[in-house]
Amino acid sequence: MLFRPTDDEKMTARPLSKEENEIMPQELAAIKLAEEGKLEEAYAALTQVLVKVPTYASAHNNRAQVLRLLKKDDEALEDLTKAIELSEGKGKVAENAYFQRAALYKFRRDEDKARDDFQKAADLGNIQAKEELVALNPYARMCNQMLAEVMNDLGSLEESKKASAPSSAETK
Repeated sequence: MLFRPTDDEKMTARPLSKEENEIMPQELAAIKLAEEGKLEEAYAALTQVLVKVPTYASAHNNRAQVLRLLKKDDEALEDLTKAIELSEGKGKVAENAYFQRAALYKFRRDEDKARDDFQKAADLGNIQAKEELVALNPYARMCNQMLAEVMNDLGSLEESKKASAPSSAETK
């Protein structure tokens, strides 16, 4: 999920710098390239943004998403970690970076790290992260499985009742 930056002070722990505000249009152009499927061009454009302003957390987050699409997960992980560090773990950039890093950890089957990052994203207000936490909870997973079995059994019971009930033609 690419993140559309704004000049909102809630993006990170601190207000955006003059340089970050000035470079934002280039980041938005790179996002447009990614949305058009021009991933290599988007990666190059975001890299140029980061050459000019290496402390720009949002660009690290967005470059990580492009790297994920390019199947360069190790590099994506580095950019996500940098985005979290630069945003001081606060604001929308951190929320998105924690969620994306958690998804990457989950993909790699590292449930402990995934759970930790989903929790941090959830604490910052990410609703999807809250849903993922429930799915990763072994007790919730077990309860959901048991509920599904009960519902399946009830459905089977209803079908067998219908099958054994006399039809209206038989009762006449």
